[in-house]
Amino acid sequence: MRQLILHIGMHKTGTTSIQRSLGGLAQDRVKYVTLGSPNHSGPLSVAFGDRTPKGRRALPGRSDNPEALKQRIRAQLEAELAQKEFDKFVISGEGMVFLSPNAVQELRDIFYKHVDEVRVFAYVRDPIGYSSSALQQRIKGGYAGYSLSRANYRKKFVPFIEIFGRDKFSVKEFARPNLRDGSVVSDFCHLWGIPFDPQKEVRSNESLSEPTMKLMHLFNRSGMPSLENRTQTRARVAMVQELNAHFKGRFDLPAQFRPGAIDRDDIAWLAKECGVAFPVEVDTGAVMPADELEQYINDIDPAWISGYRALLQAKGIEAGSSETMVDLLNRHFSACLAQVPEPRERARPPGWRRAARGLKGLRL
Repeated sequence: MRQLILHIGMHKTGTTSIQRSLGGLAQDRVKYVTLGSPNHSGPLSVAFGDRTPKGRRALPGRSDNPEALKQRIRAQLEAELAQKEFDKFVISGEGMVFLSPNAVQELRDIFYKHVDEVRVFAYVRDPIGYSSSALQQRIKGGYAGYSLSRANYRKKFVPFIEIFGRDKFSVKEFARPNLRDGSVVSDFCHLWGIPFDPQKEVRSNESLSEPTMKLMHLFNRSGMPSLENRTQTRARVAMVQELNAHFKGRFDLPAQFRPGAIDRDDIAWLAKECGVAFPVEVDTGAVMPADELEQYINDIDPAWISGYRALLQAKGIEAGSSETMVDLLNRHFSACLAQVPEPRERARPPGWRRAARGLKGLRL
């Protein structure tokens, strides 16, 4: 029987580790589908959704013709699934939960042209942990607002349940003690019979400390362009890493904001339909002033300023005593930007040849 494992996330449940660890896998009749990126969210969102690629780095198989790119990705997907030397295929993309029901139906129709069974799977984390992690991720990506994201289990999963069938859909709680060997990659591979050498696992621990989270939010509000191209994005990543290495710790959503992460009906739906129950331990009837989260995020400990100034000076970055925190952040980013190598000098990441082969079939 030919089978496809469709891993749809959720966000903030180790999806990056799974994708980076399994990208390029093709052994023992198991194939991790190649679409130019180990995270299939982007290619499938363009091919089946309403996302339009922007610039060189938006998607594999860059093309000036979005419709041609859409068809090229679809053709690549079918070519991957048509390979007779494999009996099991793996597709992973947490962004697929944002596809429309019509797009999910289109995906299903293509899958079943090539396989006998599709199993849809997602890890789920508790709603408070999800909101806390999602806030960090959004700030890392440039977010400068003050709202929390909820897990929205029902909204994300119902289209897949209705289109693929309840018996083909399953979830598992994402919690370290609940994972095989404490590893989401080992756990995922064990669940679905995927061959994997644990020594090849790529771990992606992206949690921020409270100071890093607040300082990056302040940087986002400063107006310094930091996401307009690949070079700026690489500099931004380096800046976050350096901040997090200096300001250690792990951010957890403070208790007073946790009611904002809770949707009792959504949690009850998950327990009833999917068998994963998250107890509600906060007063979801509590009223939180609209500006309270804003005040919390904007509250910068004065001690961080002196510590940050010392960090920059140790790196040879001018950090005068009269400069504000925004000045220091902008100086730090500018220094990181200057250190990003030119494209022709950039070191190739492990596995770049394999990724390039995946891109070749998508180029026009």
